[in-house]
Amino acid sequence: MHSSTSDSKSRAMTYAKVLAGICAILIIAIEIFSGYLLKHHSVTYARISRQYDAAVKIRPAGPGEPASVLMVGNSLLLHGVEMNRLQALTFNSMRINPILLEATGYYDWLYTLERLFRQGARPQVVVVGVGVNYFLENGMRQD
Repeated sequence: MHSSTSDSKSRAMTYAKVLAGICAILIIAIEIFSGYLLKHHSVTYARISRQYDAAVKIRPAGPGEPASVLMVGNSLLLHGVEMNRLQALTFNSMRINPILLEATGYYDWLYTLERLFRQGARPQVVVVGVGVNYFLENGMRQD
């Protein structure tokens, strides 16, 4: 009888290890697949990537050229400002380069701007558009 109990415990351990291995493989596959989907099928990811890449290339305007402006903000700017119209209206006086990402606040943009500047962005003007409540928060996005 003792041998039967030992065999069933051994089989249970084997099944548990197999199950844990399958779960680990599934988690890794989901992580890889979600990253692929994000980079290749997300409209928001594509927009932010384009905006970020353009922002890194911003340089000060030369004599007689419109000022280079980096405008960063959250959905308040994304949905509250007609960016194409603003750019058309200010085309002669400034070149506006937006980076607009939903659910961001002051600290998100503080660290993002520091990174942009380290990577070479040199706008003449930086406009940060977030709600007043975001200046009162003591945290940042975790994604």
